[in-house]
Formats: sequence, structure tokens, C-alpha cells
Amino acid sequence: MKRLCVALAVAVALSVAACGCEDKAHSRYRQMNLRRVVDADVIGVADDFEAGWLVSERPTHLTWWYPR
Repeated sequence: MKRLCVALAVAVALSVAACGCEDKAHSRYRQMNLRRVVDADVIGVADDFEAGWLVSERPTHLTWWYPR
């Protein structure tokens, strides 16, 4: 049981050390990826707002100006 706990502790320590060690290129890649995702979200929000605006201007059968 002691050996199992020691092996588990070593495995956890190695995985924590491996996850914490990043090179500069990987950090720049993550920053670039985050910037691209944020830009896409901003464009998506603008498109959703524009689509809602255009739908509100579209005549429907509920308006008085609907051509019959």
C-alpha cells in the first residue's frame, strides 16, 4: 500500500510539473487563439444584433401596412 501511495504521489508530481512547464511559443499560440476566439465572438454578437434589427423592420401579417 505504501508503494502504491508513493507511486501515485510521484505520478501526480510529475504531471503537475509537466503541465506547469510551457515554452514561450505555446504561450503565444494560446494568446493568438484566444484573440481569434474573442474576435469571432464580437463578430457573432454584431451579426446577431443586425439580424434582430432587420427582423424587427420586416413587415409581417401582424402589421397594419401588410399588403393584402
